[in-house]
Amino acid sequence: MKNPKLRRLRNIFMLVMTLVSLNFSLTVNAQPCSGSGQPAPDAGTLTPKITSNCSGLQLVSLEALQNGDAVVPAGYQTLFLLCSGPNKVVRQINATPAFSVSGNNAYSIHSLVYDPVTFDVATIVLHITKLSDINSTLIQGGGTICAALDLVGAPFTVQRPVAGTITTTSAKSCVDNGTATVAATPDGNANVPYPFLLTYILTSGNGQVIQQINSAPSFSVSVGGLYTIHTLVYDPATLDLTTVVPGVTTAGDVNALLVQGGGNICATLDLTGASTIVEDPFAGGLNPVPAICSVHIEATPNGTAIVPPGYETVYVLTSGAGLVIEQFSATPDFMLTANGQFTMHTLVYDPITLDLNTITLGVTTAFDVNSMLVQGGGSICGSLDMSGAKYNIDAPYSGTLTADAASSCSGLQLVNLSATPDGNTIIATGYQVVYILTSGPNYIIRQMGPTPVFNVSGNNAYRIQTLVYDPATLDLSTIVFHQTSLLTINAQLIQGGGTICASLDMVGAQFTVQRPVAGTLTASNASICFNGSSTNIDAVPDGNANVPYPFSRVYVLTSGPGLVVEQISATPSFSVSSAGLYTIHTLVYDPLTLDLSTIVFGVTTGFDINSMLVQGGGSICASLDVTGAQTVVANPDAGGITANNPVVCLILGFGIVSATPDGDAVVPTGYQTRYLLVNGLVSTIQSISMNPTFIVNATGVYRVLTFIYNPATFNINSIVTGTTNAFNLNGQLIQGGGTVCASLDLLGAVTAVLPFPLCNIISPRYTAEGDFDAQTYELIKTLSESEFNGGAVTLLNTYPNPVSDKLNFEVLSTGNQDLSVIIYNMMGQEVNTTVINTVEGVSTHTIDVSTLESGNYMIRIQSGNDSVSKTFIVRD
Repeated sequence: MKNPKLRRLRNIFMLVMTLVSLNFSLTVNAQPCSGSGQPAPDAGTLTPKITSNCSGLQLVSLEALQNGDAVVPAGYQTLFLLCSGPNKVVRQINATPAFSVSGNNAYSIHSLVYDPVTFDVATIVLHITKLSDINSTLIQGGGTICAALDLVGAPFTVQRPVAGTITTTSAKSCVDNGTATVAATPDGNANVPYPFLLTYILTSGNGQVIQQINSAPSFSVSVGGLYTIHTLVYDPATLDLTTVVPGVTTAGDVNALLVQGGGNICATLDLTGASTIVEDPFAGGLNPVPAICSVHIEATPNGTAIVPPGYETVYVLTSGAGLVIEQFSATPDFMLTANGQFTMHTLVYDPITLDLNTITLGVTTAFDVNSMLVQGGGSICGSLDMSGAKYNIDAPYSGTLTADAASSCSGLQLVNLSATPDGNTIIATGYQVVYILTSGPNYIIRQMGPTPVFNVSGNNAYRIQTLVYDPATLDLSTIVFHQTSLLTINAQLIQGGGTICASLDMVGAQFTVQRPVAGTLTASNASICFNGSSTNIDAVPDGNANVPYPFSRVYVLTSGPGLVVEQISATPSFSVSSAGLYTIHTLVYDPLTLDLSTIVFGVTTGFDINSMLVQGGGSICASLDVTGAQTVVANPDAGGITANNPVVCLILGFGIVSATPDGDAVVPTGYQTRYLLVNGLVSTIQSISMNPTFIVNATGVYRVLTFIYNPATFNINSIVTGTTNAFNLNGQLIQGGGTVCASLDLLGAVTAVLPFPLCNIISPRYTAEGDFDAQTYELIKTLSESEFNGGAVTLLNTYPNPVSDKLNFEVLSTGNQDLSVIIYNMMGQEVNTTVINTVEGVSTHTIDVSTLESGNYMIRIQSGNDSVSKTFIVRD
């Protein structure tokens, strides 16, 4: 009540009525109960602890204090009644003057002193019986029951306004055409007692600054941010909302005035409220930066963009009038992939509601995206600047290249470098493209060509770079290979500060060429005789190695055909302590990529090392001369040999001298064994064979000698049968004072070839001249009928004779060898020549004579200085 005079009159009236009621109560209570014979009961009076209660709680506690003036005769009891409303309807009964209530009302607590014998409390019906009903049954109220009832009681006023809760209609709202609606729905749990009112307050931000007040939970806003709708239940008589200053006063300020917030005004405010995030994204605008002779375009934002929390900004490049989306970028700059009309747009969006992955570059348009947004009639909150910054481009662009192999490791003289264009080169009208090979930090131009493929021979850092230029403005004929720097070309271009419009890719496709070449070695000695303790072997580099920085060169010694690594040295010289096959290899390597400490001597092989290298299928750039320079550290030993028969008979003019090795010969790797037939003490070498069996046609004393030699250091053909002496041969060997590492058993196996029957007398084996094994006899018989010279080859037989087409001939050879077969006519003219390969022993061969005219011919088989021949007849 705002009028002070009316308020004072109301207070006086209430005081008068209270005094009148109290006087009436005292008068009634003073009347004695007749015939009682004891003091009359007196209900006494009560004083409320709090006369007025304001709470939004479901239950409110009411309590009164007894003033100590009650009279309770013997046998009497005291009860307290809670009444409400102007009719004082009994709501609750309790033994103490304390109650809990849930409604908004005027309450009072009254004391009743009664005799349970004369007054039945059960007659009180809660929420129906009124206090006057009870009083009318008592003597004090004109009834007959002796009891005392405090009719005034302790009065209370309970006010329980409840704002209740509210649920937002949408957690997010988007500003559309400058406005957005923030709305909520009450949950139906508010309590608005008379004379309270229900209203709604809109606050903004985490500070809950009050922006608007409305009788309905719906508001219209124009600025994005966090908004909250609160419910307020209040009494206009106690809370004046005109004092709220929008944009200044906060919900907290109002709450502080209320009982719930520590103030004294009875009202309730839902501080939590229902929150809605209003999003007002705005793409703003872009100011284009002029693109001069460049397909790189950029723009500058004009600073008007609005990016709500959680939103992101992306720049969109579109092409043509249809605004086809070509690219996205986090910054307002793009590299174009073609010339033409382009537009750069700003897009402010929420990644949760707009998935850019759904946009197909080259297909989706800016119009498609706009139709999805609220601004374009869609449902997604976002902002796309449809106008954008426009460009009309016709400029060259070199594009980029990707090296086909960025690092090249090759021992070849020429290394191929190639790159693949990334497909982003733009050739403006009248322009051409050329590829330039440069090397080193100064970009020295080495080669130019129409394709990005070049061959180089040096170790260097190379680049293949693209140049798109107009021949009318840039003259490339001024370039001097191996002198001109590409930097000087770039300096002439606009991109390098010059005036010529062209595009040069200064990064290019980069290559590192490493061309380590181990080169080859020549062994100082292909074969060295082991001296019994330690022997030095070495080799000489052939001068064809290539050791680029930071590579190093070492030499690796391996043993055996398995190339087991034995030693590593800085020079190609090693000392070995045992005989065997050794190889010195050159290794050119980078210590940063190949750790030689991982090599285990006696275990790791040259093949193991090679398998780690690029040349061997591995990944390490290095070069190993796997072939190397071989040296045989030999310890050849001819060993002993024993004659099969010390005495041999000359039968039909032939004898067979044979022996068996004692098995103690040592034949080093690469060495071969030959058996020499020498005669008597003169020791002239008569024949050489791969096995210790010889056919002789004269009596005498023969020796079979074992000879072990290295074909690389001794030419077996240097021995002239019938001339070379075994002692002269021994003089060439280390064992005889010479230089050749070989072993000759000068003693050999001695066999005496005697005429029959003298041989049989000395060594009786036969009863008659023809009494020996059939195989030996047939061989000797064949030899007796053949042309035999005791040399390396014997022509045993020719057939058929006469012949018309194919002539067969049998050859007895002392070993594997190539023989010349020559046919002469009777005039001595050579009419056919061919070469055959024979094995040791007897072999059969065929020659075509069908083209020869009928007549007599001679076939000659020739091996070095030895030759044999027979005649044959050709007939049609």
